[in-house]
Order: sequence, then C-alpha cells, then structure tokens
Amino acid sequence: MRTNMMSAICDLEQTAYRSNTYTNRMLRYGLSKLVKNVILPFRDPLVKRTVRSTDMMLPLSHMLPKYALVHPYYDSLLPSLVKYLIAKGDIVFVDIGANIGDTAKLVHAAGGDKVSFICIEADETYFPVLQMNLRNVNASCHLVLAGAETTLLSTSAQRNSFGTTSYEIGQGNKTQVMATDDIIDGRRVDIVKIDTDGFELEVLKGMTRTLAEQNAALFIEFSPWHLKTYGKARVEDIVALLREAEYRHVIVYDHVGMPLTLTDIEQLSYMANYCAMQKGFYFDLLCHKQKPFLESFYQADLPRFETRSWD
Repeated sequence: MRTNMMSAICDLEQTAYRSNTYTNRMLRYGLSKLVKNVILPFRDPLVKRTVRSTDMMLPLSHMLPKYALVHPYYDSLLPSLVKYLIAKGDIVFVDIGANIGDTAKLVHAAGGDKVSFICIEADETYFPVLQMNLRNVNASCHLVLAGAETTLLSTSAQRNSFGTTSYEIGQGNKTQVMATDDIIDGRRVDIVKIDTDGFELEVLKGMTRTLAEQNAALFIEFSPWHLKTYGKARVEDIVALLREAEYRHVIVYDHVGMPLTLTDIEQLSYMANYCAMQKGFYFDLLCHKQKPFLESFYQADLPRFETRSWD
C-alpha cells in the first residue's frame, strides 16, 4: 500500500513538471510540501523513478528526477559521449562519485553491454542503492572514498538536499580511502567521471599513473566553491595537475549541460571568477589529451541541442 502511494505521488509529480501551467505549478507546490513536511521527517523510502526513459531506484528525497525534467540536457553528456565512442569498440567507464548509479544507468542505456563500469562511492546510504541499480550491469562497485593515496582518514559526511554527499577531512569516523590507480590496477579505461563535491584534486592526485599511461576522456565537475570549502584546494592546482598530465584542452559545459566553449585548460582560472559571481553556478569539463578529439566530438554532439534561429 505504501509503495503504491509513493509511486502515485512520484508519477503525479512527474506529470506536473511536463508543462508550466498555473494548475501544474500549484500541484508541484502541494506535492513538494507533502513530501517535505509529511513524509520525509519520518522516512525516506526508495522509489522507482524514470529518468530520461531509464528506470532506476532512488530515495524519495533525491532531486535528480525533478532536475532532469526542468533541465533537459542535465546529465546527458556522458551517454552522448559513449554513443560517439561505441563504434570503436567496448568501453570501460570509471564512475568516481557514483552516487545511486544514475550516471551508470543512463550510460548503460546508451551503450548497452559494450560498456563495463568501475563505480566508486563512499556514502554507505547510497551504496546499496548503487548496487541495486547496477545488478544487471557489468559493474564492479567499491565502497571507498577515492583520494590521493590508499589509507584510512577521519571524515564527516554532509549530504545536501540535491542528493549528493560532501566530505570534511580531519574529523569524524575513519573512512577507507583508496587511490584510484589502486582500484583501476592497470586496466584500460576509456572514460573517467569525477564528481566528488570538492574532492576532485585529491582524486586526480590518486590517478596520476592512469593519467600518464592512458588516453582516457575525463569528465570533471568543476565547482570552485566546493574545491575551496571541502577540498581545501585552488583552481590553479587542478589546472597545473591536468597540464602536467598533458590534458591541455577542455570543452566547458554549464551546470545544466549546455556546451559553452572549447578552450585551453589555462582559461579555467578566469572562468572560476564567473562561478564566484553566480550563486550555485558551476561548470562541467570534458578534458582530453588530443584537441582534435574534442573538436570532432563537439561538432558531432552539437545537433542534439535545440537552437534558436537568428533570422
């Protein structure tokens, strides 16, 4: 009975986001209040949701389904990249900060069994959901925090309202940290996604061998505020590490998945200033050692975006 009720609420909410009529706005408001004030104070049940035609399980509080409805290109780049690469053969996809497995599910929907996954997630609440979502997918899942070296660190987790988790180092419970190089262990990788809410520099430090020896595409969430607040890192540190690893070119996307520009990695220091001026704004980066690869993918990917005519 409870499962049916939760499913009905989710279905009704999804319908309410399909158009912005007054009735639907009021319906969204009412459902939001119901979930926030009546249900979530007591429990956060797992519900089955459909995101971009892909079914997945996630906590009722998770904001991804709403965000995907409001922003049609959010979380759409990596499935598109997989479709672009799949003609060349099987793909190994490393998902660092895998959360509930939403990215892996969407990528698998795009590439099918030609894609295998190495998923890394430190949140003990989300990890069982990750395993549940990927049980029929060729994926190895690791309950660890990706970092600069393999060790034990005191960490405290802070889960935000969107459904992601940030970590403070130096206080809290002991957490197993592993260098990504140790998890990959010399295996070929084609795409590495890093979305760790400010811990990106530490993750990159822990995969210098992989970066040096391989030619993987890197997808990195780039939030200067998170870098400074949680990672205690500077934008210049990430730029220097990527440049040293010969990742000197990048396609920059805004925080809802729209492509902005293809530029040199050095420009990120300037773009960080824009993030500082816009509350809640961040970039996503697609980095590669070969600029022609980025140029070719950018042109191939552009037609999927709706554009306005200037005529």
